[in-house]
Order: sequence, then C-alpha cells, then structure tokens
Amino acid sequence: MTRFVYQSACRGQRPARVQAPRYHSRPARVALLARERRRARFLVAPHGFGKAMLVAEYAETMFGFRHVFWINAASPCFLRDLDEGSLAADLETVDEKTALVVFSDVPLLDEERAERFAALVGNLMAAHIEVVATTTPGCDSASGLVPDALVVDGSLLLVDEGECAAGSLPEEPAARVACLVWAADGPSFLAEGCAHEELPTDLRAALWAMLVMGRGQKGDLRALLGADRGDEAWACLGAAYPFLGIDEDEETFRAAPLDLGVVVRAFAGAMEPMARAVGCGRRGDLACLLADRLLSAGEGPRAASLMGAVAPRAAVGAWLGRCGWELVRQGAAGEVCRLYEVACRAKLAERFSVNAMVACAYAQLGRRAQALDFARKVVSATLAPTSLKVAAALCAHRQGTAEVRRRMEEVMVPWLEARRGDAGAGHKGCPSDELLALLVEVSLDREGGRASMLCRRRLGDASWAGALTEEAQGCLLAVAWAIDARASLGMPESARSGEGEADEVAYLARWALGVVEERAVEGRSLGFGGEEAVLALDRVGSWLEALGAPRPAVGLVEEACAARVRRERAAGTVRAEDAAALPVSTGGRPMRRAGVSAAPLVRATPLLEVRLFGGVRAFIGGREVSPRLLASRRSRALLALLALHRGCELAREDLVAMLWPHADARTGRKSFYRLWQNLQSILSADGACPYLVRDRYGCRLDPALFTSDVMEFQDVVRQLLFGSAALTTNWERLFEQVRTMFSGELAPSETGNEVIDGFRERFSLELVDGLVAASVRLRAAGEPQGALWFARAALERDASREDAYAALMEAQLGAGQRSGAVATYHACRRHLADSLGLDPSRQLGALYQRVIEEEPGLLA
Repeated sequence: MTRFVYQSACRGQRPARVQAPRYHSRPARVALLARERRRARFLVAPHGFGKAMLVAEYAETMFGFRHVFWINAASPCFLRDLDEGSLAADLETVDEKTALVVFSDVPLLDEERAERFAALVGNLMAAHIEVVATTTPGCDSASGLVPDALVVDGSLLLVDEGECAAGSLPEEPAARVACLVWAADGPSFLAEGCAHEELPTDLRAALWAMLVMGRGQKGDLRALLGADRGDEAWACLGAAYPFLGIDEDEETFRAAPLDLGVVVRAFAGAMEPMARAVGCGRRGDLACLLADRLLSAGEGPRAASLMGAVAPRAAVGAWLGRCGWELVRQGAAGEVCRLYEVACRAKLAERFSVNAMVACAYAQLGRRAQALDFARKVVSATLAPTSLKVAAALCAHRQGTAEVRRRMEEVMVPWLEARRGDAGAGHKGCPSDELLALLVEVSLDREGGRASMLCRRRLGDASWAGALTEEAQGCLLAVAWAIDARASLGMPESARSGEGEADEVAYLARWALGVVEERAVEGRSLGFGGEEAVLALDRVGSWLEALGAPRPAVGLVEEACAARVRRERAAGTVRAEDAAALPVSTGGRPMRRAGVSAAPLVRATPLLEVRLFGGVRAFIGGREVSPRLLASRRSRALLALLALHRGCELAREDLVAMLWPHADARTGRKSFYRLWQNLQSILSADGACPYLVRDRYGCRLDPALFTSDVMEFQDVVRQLLFGSAALTTNWERLFEQVRTMFSGELAPSETGNEVIDGFRERFSLELVDGLVAASVRLRAAGEPQGALWFARAALERDASREDAYAALMEAQLGAGQRSGAVATYHACRRHLADSLGLDPSRQLGALYQRVIEEEPGLLA
C-alpha cells in the first residue's frame, strides 16, 4: 500500500485543500446529492463553480468526514495507483468501514484509463461505498462509462435566490457563478481556470473570444472558426459553460461581465496557439478580427482596449488608421488617444487621417490645447487631402478662439463654396464630403436658422432608427449643434404656433429622439452624436414642450451624461474641485447622472515634481518624498535620467547601459527590474505609482503627471537666448530665477554617471550662453544695469569664457565704469595666461584699446 491513499483519509477533519476563508452553505445542492446516494455522482463544471466546497459540505453533513477519503486525482500518484489497480484494495486496508470516496479534480484520462476508472467506481458502488467525482467539462471522459451515473453540470450549480442575501444576486444568470458572487478575486479565478483547462485549442479560442466580446451572436463564432467548427463549438460551450449566457433559441450569448484586462492576462500564454488554431496566424490578426466584430456591434471602447492590450504596435497603428473614425463616432475618444500613444512610433499608413481623428478625439475629451495642436498639423500639411484639412479645421473651429475660428474659416469657406457645385467623393476613412459639408455649414451658421433648415433638408424622409452608421451619427451631431446655436439666441417667437423655424426645431427633435430611443431599447451605446443630441434637446426641453414635441426621457439624459463623465474621467480632465460643477442644468432642474453619486467623481492624481538643481528631490502633490526613501543612489540616478529626458521613452537596454555600463546583459536586466520596483514604491500615491510607465518597448515618466525644474531651466535659457522685447521688462524676474533656482549644479551628488555628467556640462554651457546673450541684448536695449548683472553672473559660472569678459566690459562701458572695464581686461589676461598660456583675442584687445584711447589717464 502507498502512503498516497493513507494520507487521503479525512479521519473526521476537513481536508486542507478545501478550507475557505468564508463558508457559504448550499443546503439545496447538498439535498440533491443526498437524494441520489445509490448512484455515482459526477460534478462537471468549470473552475469557480464551488464543486469542492459543495462536496465538502455534503461529506461533513452526511458523515462528519468520518470514513471518508478525499483523493486528489490531479496528483500523479492517483494515475500510478489507477494503472496498478490497487486503489480499491488500499482503501479497504486503510479503513474497512469506508463510506464515501471523493475523487477531486479528475484529469483528462485516455480511453484505457477512463474505462479503468469507470470500473473502479462501479466496484466501489457495488461494495456500498458512495462515490463523488469532480472534474471540468474538458476532462470529463469517464462519467458516460459509469452506468446510471448522475451528472451535475454547471447550470445546476449556479447560485439562486435562496443562497444569496437579498439584493446581492446578479440580475444576469450568467454572472451567478459561485466565485463571482462570493469571492473577491472571483473574476480572475474563473478566467484563469478556463485558460488552464484541458481543452482543444480551437474551443479555448472560442471561449476566450466570447469572454472578450461579452455579448454577440452565433455568427461571431462562425466568423472566427468557420461554419462547421463554429456550430460545434457553440453546442459544446452552451452545454457546459453557463457563464457564457448562450441562448440556443435566439442564437445569442451574453457572458458574465469580466473585466477585459482580467481575461487578457489569464489567456496571455495561449494567444499565439489560439491564433494559429483559428487560422489567423498571429495574435495581432486574431485581435483585429474580434475588434472588428466588437466595432460593428457598437462596442468601440472594448474593441480599442482589446487592440491596445493584445496586438503589437504595428497592428495597432494599421487598425487605428482603418477604424479610428468609427471609434470617434462611437464616443471612444479616450481609447483613440491611448491607441495613438501606443502606435505613434510605428509607421502609420494613414498619418493625416489619424492626426485628424486624434484632434476630434481630444475635442470630445475637452482637451482643447491638444485638439488644436493636432488639427493644425493636418491643416498645415501640404500633402494632406483637402477633406481631411477641412475636417481638422472644423474641429479647431469648434474649439478655438475667435482668431483661430477666423483662420479656420479661410480653409472651410472656399471648400464649401466649391462643394456647392461639385459633389466629389470623400477621403477613405474620413467623414463623407456631403456629411462634412453639412457639419461645416451648421458650424458656420451662428444664428442657427439656416442650420435647422439644412439639417431638415438632409434628413428628408430617411429612417435610421436604431442605426449607428456614420451618416446617422453625423446628422445627430449636426442637429445638436443647430439646436444649441438657435437656443443661444433664444427660440423663435413662432414657438407656440408651431410654424417656420419652430417647426424645423420640432421636426429635428422628433427625428433625433426616434433614433436614440431605438438605440437605447437595443441596449447599445448612443454614440457621440446621439449623446450630444440628447443633451442639446434636454437643454431646450421647455421649448420642446411648448412646441408639443417630446423632450428626452430622464433615463436617456442620465445615460448620455454618464457617458460624458466616463470619457472625462478616463482622460483625467475632471478635477475633484470641479466635480460639483459637472452636473448640467437641464430644463430648470439639476441633472442626476446614472450610477454617479454626489461625491467627487474623480480623485485627481497628484502631480509629481522632480527637482535636480542643487540635489535630487521629489515632491508628490506638493509634499516632499522622504529623503530616506531616496537614499538609494541608483534610485536617484534612475529618477534623474527619466526626468532629464522629459517624458520621452527610453529603451530598457539603454537605461541599463547608463546605470551599469560594465555589467553583462543578464545581470543588468535583473538589477534594473529590482531598481524599477524600488522607485515605484518610493513614488507610490494611494498605493499605486501612475508616474512610471513601462512596457515592452521602453520606460518613461508620464509627461501628463510630472514636471521638473529641468523644464523650467530650459524655458529660462530659451528666454535668455531668444527673448525679444519682453526681456527688457522681465529681466529682474529671470535674473532672480537664475540666482535662486539654478544656483546649484545639476544633480551634484550623481557623479560618475556619464549621461548625467554630460547633461550637467551641457546645461552649464547653455546657461552661460544665455546670460551672455541676455547681457548683449539688454545693453543694446538701453538697460545697462541688467546687462552688467547678467555679464557678471556669466563670469561667476565660467571664468574661462572670453565672450563673458567682453560682455562685461561692454556693460561696464555702457554704465560708465571705464576703470572697471580695464580691470576686467587685465583679469581676463591673467586667467588665460595662468591657465592656458594664451593671450586675449584680438577682438577683446581692440575693445581694451578703445577704452584707453578714449581715457589715457586710465593707464595709471
């Protein structure tokens, strides 16, 4: 007899493998097992359905764990004893009164072993010993070989109302898995269990795809695997995996709502095999296939998140160029910007189109400066298609100042006039020219009257209810702009009569509400145009009531407002102190947002400030990071290197070479990982470190979340070198900054690092160059005192610079200090002779000669 069977005896104690921090009794399921004690019972369900805990409760209730064996079938010892045929005899040897044998986590058995295991179960049942086995659907090869066996599948193990506290049971049946209801890490446990289950690769790919998509149709699996394999996978998964929410009658599925990041992490190691199994080739192609399906179903944000998490950079760039405009229309602005950051270093085939769509995305997020920056890139590009220039100009026109709008109209108006006589074709991926022309005309119509008429003419008798097409979204956006423009001047006097302009407004309101209400009934996103239309109509709700037109339902308004808040929250544009101002006044009443409490909506991430001049110091939210935490010299050096590159990406190999120039690659890589984790702990805020960004391509500080005195230094040097007339009025402030903030050296304690030493030397030269240039400029502008101070500051920093001596002499002459100019010349001559063995230059000698010729007495 082996010790394996002996150690499997419970002897009145609950097995250590089924100890749980919190126990949830399931008496109804225990009663189900107790009613069928004369039959072998197989619990066949994926990981996370509570199979082991249920069997443990049954063993404790019926036997008190006395005369019970809990055999870990996942152990190699089980297969060894099964092959030897010694399990039944060993059980009788250890305990002659054996009452229950539990085979936990039975693995996938080949045909011979499955028959042997079925025979073992039959022999035990014949000896009046109860048998319960647990396994997963992919490993169930023996239950069908045991006569009269009871199979309890996953659908019978879902949590019901009697087992859950009132109000805590999920509405979706697919989410009523035990681990999702009762375990804090349930989603991760369920996803990882599915990823490691022994399944055919194509079936695992189908399961992963359904979890990623969240909801869809049978046709999605057919598109992934082909018609025949897709139908087979649909049948297999529907019977065994209830958390996928498969509806056989409707041929749809609605899976348990698992976070996309959890699913991607769980299946990360299986991505390449799954891609090959479905014929995609690489994981990027598989991600593109699913992202396209999600996008066509109106799930743009999830599609973009999938691409960013799974696909390589080149695939992300290609997909963004092809599908980015659809993401913008669906309101996935934050995801568009994040994908652009991932793909910006890749070669983008549709560079102009991508820049235009990113401009629109930043405009949706309320980040006006970035929107204008990207729009200008397209408008000023010579090779950009005209329609893209107009689209970018339209974005800048909606976001810019009066001067920006005037310049953008110089681009839009000529194009619009040419369009009125020519119906050309639009650029691929960009909004069609006809739709673009409508949006341009509406944006140019500041009074809203012509805009309403144009919108109605465009709509005609078309019916796009429920559609999320480009045309429908563009028309909804045009309607929103037209109503806002008309409302800004007050609604027409004919409102009560329902004629003229008022009739146009009522027609637009009815059309827009018809589209968005159909979309809401389907449970789909309204899209950006739909959200803007709902909010615009809600703002003029009282006028709509006067016209006899319906105003948007409260639920629609809440959904549109919540979508806007989610976008702003994701982009970090909602500050805590501004949260109270976010609810918009609608029809004279405050708007309540769905799922958003009155508490601040976003906790703004505190800004990281890194100061390097005079010593390495760090501040988070104005509070200095403890010097003890930055006591590590390597941590200070790493922080300094990242700050010196101002948020630009550095390859990991380059950073390793900067910090450990003589280490081999393996040692340097291990040391870097430890150092990176240490710096993350030092710069953590609220338990997380959002400032350090590292991916497989490189490392950087997030430029949106940190600032440093290096940036201020370069700004000061730029003003000193190239400042115009403003220098003559601000020179005292600049001089004070130089004397206080930048009086010390750059990271003086970080000596021996070639990169930091190079920055230190370069910054010192740049500052002296700036001081000399500022002195010359101030002297020419009639500010002799300022010229004198800047020249002296330059000499204090570098006594070997002849141009600094010359600037000081000129400033002294301008200030009437001729004897001082002579003394400066002699000091320069002594320094050059003592240190370099040189004489002053001819230019400096000529300046000296000019002084003494004008005042011969100065020689004395």
